[in-house]
Amino acid sequence: MPVNNIYKKIKFVISIVIFALIGTVLSVFILNRIHIKNIQKPLPPQQTTATLSIQNFRHTSTQNGREEWSIEAKSAKLFSTQNIAELTNISASFFLKNNETVFLTADSGLLHIDTNNLSLSGHIHIRFSAYVLTTESLNYNHNSHIVIIDTPVMISGNSMSLKANTLSYNLKTDITTCSGDVEGTFKQVMEQ
Repeated sequence: MPVNNIYKKIKFVISIVIFALIGTVLSVFILNRIHIKNIQKPLPPQQTTATLSIQNFRHTSTQNGREEWSIEAKSAKLFSTQNIAELTNISASFFLKNNETVFLTADSGLLHIDTNNLSLSGHIHIRFSAYVLTTESLNYNHNSHIVIIDTPVMISGNSMSLKANTLSYNLKTDITTCSGDVEGTFKQVMEQ
């Protein structure tokens, strides 16, 4: 009789362990299903007709082994059929022949890949020598090396401030032409 009692006790313990394991597996399964339902679905990919989208884009223009300018953007969408790159959060450097560098930032723009022409817009800041230029729209023609600004522009520095409706700047000749309601203040700088 005692052996029969031991078998009954072992059977009972094994039954309890099996039911406990089944209960644990079911609990984990149910809790996992609840957790999966609470996970947010990922955002769908951005709809675009771009051939290629790039994060941390960089393009450098060189001529005769000399770096002329370099542009970086947080993102770029390349449209190969139109030969353009649509850029956001732009920073650029233009390397002048007198070894000075002009720094530029803008919210967005288009780079025409076949011509290296640029069209920029939004919070444009250009820093050169001791001056800062601000405007909202800018076009750069790479072939002629001319910057054209058709929106109000402000140039400020230690010795001057200048406002105009439009501006053009020739990078080859270093000549700036302003037109339309041009206002300026110039201070005489005393050399010591």
